[in-house]
Amino acid sequence: MFKCTSYSVANQKGGVGKTTTTENIAIGLARNGKEVLIADFDPQGDLTACLGRKECALKNTVSMMLDDYINDKDIRYTSLILKHEEDVDAIPANIELLIF
Repeated sequence: MFKCTSYSVANQKGGVGKTTTTENIAIGLARNGKEVLIADFDPQGDLTACLGRKECALKNTVSMMLDDYINDKDIRYTSLILKHEEDVDAIPANIELLIF
């Protein structure tokens, strides 16, 4: 049986450590043998940047996925999920999230 646990780190105020908390929890879980997928829903894309990805190098992001979902298009991107050296998978974000 497949068991999935979800966590959310959210706060309306900026500068309270959401990105750092998310990154550290994700890496800690991965180091303890858990499969980890994080989705960056911040238009600034700071979590994506923390994982070593530059916005200009991204082919697919969470905003593109949401746009395709809303428009009933196929959302199976082969390059959507980025692999991080700490064994954490990530769905990246960028400034395009501001339109949602």
